Amino acid sequence: QERARYEKMSRDISDLRRSLQGQMKRGSRDGGMLVGWARKVAARGGSELSAQAANYVALTGQRKQLVYHARAREAAVKHLVRQSLETGPDTRILLFHESVAEVMRLFAVLRHEGVPVVAENSQLPDALRSESLHLFRTGAARVLVSARSLIEGFDVPAADVGIVVASSSSVRQRVQTLGRILRKKPGEERAATLHVLYMSETTDEMIYQKEDWASVTGAERNRYFVWDPTLPDSIPLERDHPPRVPKPTEDRIDWASLSAGSDYPGAYEGEEFTSDMQGNVRSPDGQLARNPQGVPELVERWKGSFGRFRVTPRKQAILVPGTDPGRLLLAGFLQEPFRFEPVARSGNAPQETELMVRSKAGGYRISLKIRDGEVFARTRENAKDPARGLEAETLARHITEAESRTGKPIRKIRLLPTGEVMADVEGQRVPLLTLSAGLEFVDRTLP
Repeated sequence: QERARYEKMSRDISDLRRSLQGQMKRGSRDGGMLVGWARKVAARGGSELSAQAANYVALTGQRKQLVYHARAREAAVKHLVRQSLETGPDTRILLFHESVAEVMRLFAVLRHEGVPVVAENSQLPDALRSESLHLFRTGAARVLVSARSLIEGFDVPAADVGIVVASSSSVRQRVQTLGRILRKKPGEERAATLHVLYMSETTDEMIYQKEDWASVTGAERNRYFVWDPTLPDSIPLERDHPPRVPKPTEDRIDWASLSAGSDYPGAYEGEEFTSDMQGNVRSPDGQLARNPQGVPELVERWKGSFGRFRVTPRKQAILVPGTDPGRLLLAGFLQEPFRFEPVARSGNAPQETELMVRSKAGGYRISLKIRDGEVFARTRENAKDPARGLEAETLARHITEAESRTGKPIRKIRLLPTGEVMADVEGQRVPLLTLSAGLEFVDRTLP
């Protein structure tokens, strides 16, 4: 029944994902941004789109909880704990979970089973957390159930057995942290054991697609099993490989078989950049590439929108996410590395003000983003200062002229403290106008 529910949820989530991605703004269609965007749309309410987004957010959360609460996961934990406790009277077992609520639920389950267990998480008072660790260290408690707060400021006693109860995107960090806590038994060759539980044929398996586990823990130490502990007399069946493997890095790709637009069979590796319709490329911290080399057009051509892309470190291959989850396309190659212009700043405050260019009947309007939306620069029709209203109209006209010269749509401009207004187009600053009167908004004037 759990498997059938999971598969139905996954089908419904895939249908909603495709529908929502088709309605996202161009440049915002990267799969990793979908959930955040859907949450914002759902919060608005009042439309069919917001209802779809709310359903998508709810289903993804329900599917995660279904995987967390699967009977097989709990049965595996209880079996492994009982089995480990039988190995010796001084055995210490550390259970790790991403969710504080699940930590407390597992604590209650094991305590009901008569296991000497304590819980530790960030929502407990520090005194109680310290007492739990003390009981675990002295052996009064032999099992410690903890959440991700485990690594935050507490001296955790060494353990003999670790169990990562629920996998997560940060499981590599968890495994490496727990590996430092687990110990060898004094005077014995046997090393400590770490179990990582995952629900087979679910999103849990993605932890093995994201990491080369031979490099994380050492190939000779990894063993993989499939097991349904809810079945009577079921035993773990060993397999000779992980459920999934990472995609190959660029040094293992047959480049001769690829051309621009080909499906890329490798990993989505390298530094990530963003592109926009004005022909610009920016680094993650907002620096402008002086030599974009036509990359934004390549990204838009093969991806269907502007936005994020990566460049592999050695081949300088341009990789763009496809519309289907997990699909990558080769958009081309850089001729030379990007050269970036540092963002000018004074202290922590930006020296430039970003303004938006909006299409309105009869031409363009200049807008300024505010916390709850945006406000428009007043024109002579409604400005208190006619000179400022005229300047807004003049700036809109200069933007239209610059679009004709550059052949690029201009949707973002930058206002400098000196009154100069510039547009970034293909990595170059294009001067538009130097304001003398300034721009007038509903509650302020600029510059």
